[in-house]
Order: sequence, then C-alpha cells, then structure tokens
Amino acid sequence: MATTRLATTLSRAARLALLPVALLSPRALRAQGAAQAAPVPATSATDQERVRQVLAHPYGSQEFQSGIQELRVSLGTIVFDYLALDAGDPDLPAMQRANALLALRDLGVVRLGTFKAGYDAPDPAVRAAAVAALRIALDDPKTYAGAVAVLTRALQDPDRRVQAKALESLGDHEAPALRRFLAGGPPAELRTVAEQLLRAAEERGAPLEPVDSTGALAHTSLSGVRVSFKPTRRWPEWNAAAGELSVTPVKGKPVVVASNVEVVANVLPVAVAPDGRYLAYEAGRTIHVRDLRKGTDRVLGPGIAPRAAPLAYGFIYLVQRPQTHREVQADPLEYDVHYVGYAGGDDRTLGVLKATARTSVNGNASPARWMRIVEGRGSFEIVGDNIVTFELPNLAAGPGPVS
Repeated sequence: MATTRLATTLSRAARLALLPVALLSPRALRAQGAAQAAPVPATSATDQERVRQVLAHPYGSQEFQSGIQELRVSLGTIVFDYLALDAGDPDLPAMQRANALLALRDLGVVRLGTFKAGYDAPDPAVRAAAVAALRIALDDPKTYAGAVAVLTRALQDPDRRVQAKALESLGDHEAPALRRFLAGGPPAELRTVAEQLLRAAEERGAPLEPVDSTGALAHTSLSGVRVSFKPTRRWPEWNAAAGELSVTPVKGKPVVVASNVEVVANVLPVAVAPDGRYLAYEAGRTIHVRDLRKGTDRVLGPGIAPRAAPLAYGFIYLVQRPQTHREVQADPLEYDVHYVGYAGGDDRTLGVLKATARTSVNGNASPARWMRIVEGRGSFEIVGDNIVTFELPNLAAGPGPVS
C-alpha cells in the first residue's frame, strides 16, 4: 500500500516506472495490439476507485466487460497492479475479489502469486475464481508446476464448486492428478467429468499406469473400445517394452492386431475413432488403420506415434526426416506431422516437429514416443520433454465418418 500512497503525488509516467510490468503471453499481446492509448492523468486514489466500481458489476455483464476494457486502454498496464491489489484485499467483498481474479485471467495476465493467495481465501467464490484464473498459468512453463500444485489441492477443496472449477482448469493436462482424484471417491457428477478427462488425456498421449507387475497396459477410449498391451520383451532401464497389442470393440471380443508394437514411457501408440469404429496403431514403425466393424486392416506406410486428433474424425502421426547430423549424447530429430481421417481421405502434412533424443532419457528413444496433444490458449499443441512445441491448426473441418 506504500506504493499506492506515494503514487498519488507522482505523474502517471513515474507511476508506471515504479510499478512492476505484468506478464503477458505472446497471444495476449497480439490480441491487445501493440498500440496503446495516450495516458490519462489521474490520481491513483481515483484510478483504484474506478477499478473497484467496475468490479462491483456482475462478472460477464456488459458493464463489467466494457468497464475492464476501458480501464485497460485508459490506465495501461497499471490496471493489472490495481486488479492484483484488489484480488488480495480481504476487506473487499468476495464478489469484487473474485472479479479481479477473473479480469486478470481475461486480460491474459499471469500473476501466479496473486492466484495462489486467492485460493487461500476463506470464501469459496474467491477460491473458485482463483482456480479458474490458474488455467492460463498452465500455458507458461515457468508457472506450470506452481499452477498444477494449487489445482491439485483444489481438487480436494471442501466446496464442490471449487472442485469442479479445478477439473475445468486442469483439463487433461495431468493424468496422475486425475487418477488420485478418482481414487478418493468423488461425487458421481465430478467422477464422470474426471473419467472423461482422463480418457481424453490417455488418448492424446498421457502415460498409462501398468495393470500389473508384468508391465501390461490397458486403456478404454471415450467410445468404449478397450486397447490392451502385453509385453513380450522389456528394457526397464530404458522404460521401454515390445509386445502384443489387442483390441476389444464395444460389445465385441478381444482381437490381437499386432505382435511387434513398441512402447516407451507407458504410452500406447494408438488412436481410437470417436465413434469406436476405427483403431489407428503403430506396429513395426508402420501406421495401420483397422476397421473394427469389418475386421479389415489398411496400411498407410512408415510412421510412428499415432495420437487422436482433438475435435476431429482423424489422427496425428509422425514420419521421420533423414538425419543430417548427430551430437554427443544427443540426436536432433525432425518429423513431418501428418493428419489423416480414420475412414481415409486426405493425408495432410501439417508442418515439421523438432525433437532431441538423449542417451540419458529412456535409452535415447525418440521423444515422439511420449509426445502429448494438449489444449493451449486458443489452440491444441504437441508437447513433451525434449520436443519443440508444435501448434496444431483447426482440424474440425477434416474428413468425417462414412457409413
């Protein structure tokens, strides 16, 4: 509060120099535009009063939305600091504190300390808003771990509304946290949401938990198709195995589809169509698509690491480019990223993914083996340790199912 009192006697330019600059994501900066309106002279007391007047309106109302945008233009980045101060002020009404947190989120401003403090508030409305705001902290590697830690705590919050917000913010980012939540016996409505998030995470590359001491793995897709892996050879020091892949269609019997499937870091190289009709899988470093209704198999060609494409009737897989050089203890790798519909159609190349295989990580296996597709801010991305993040285009208009 000392900074606020001092700022009443300073010019706007001096105040901006004194106050910390808020973190903005690249996307938020692009959305806001590079140009800003000329500063509007005002005392800080008046500025903060204006902010609190806007925060007194219901979140999402026209008065709230237009008021926040007007403050952003007239005050510049200093409004971020006023919002952070109000979010942490225990003397303010809970609605204003919650609205301050949500305004920071909507402006794309990551204030991890402010969000953490908001979750420690006694009022569940403030805690729920803090949990909602933490969603944008998952997009920054610097704040990811801290955000996950708070969201994991929030899954055990005594208020179900806060738990629901934690699930919404966490999404399919952290399969282990979802499994722990499900093991705790959550309410039925939250269990259903968590199960769906966990299945989606596993379909997009989240590691599975072994079924038993043999290293067997199993996954049930959102459509109800069960895919199982039975290792015949294992290399525990490399976190790798090879073995037999089987599939159990909905209301069907288990069928072995391949016996030379490679698995690293407990990630199955499979993708199941949303309606459960097709299974895309990798065997012998070749991509196959099996029609579970007809029992037929088609071969697409060389490739690895199929993953279910989000919001589309197709899947992603990678085709390695020739290596041009090697480095000590590391191999730089490049892959063409392909998208193809389960029922056929275009096999589109979306771009080039770069990764680095290291002898110290899973026996120099390609990081493509454990790559994941996750939802970022406004798009889906391919991510993973030793992988350069690859942003996926909108695939919703791709090939659809056929009869």
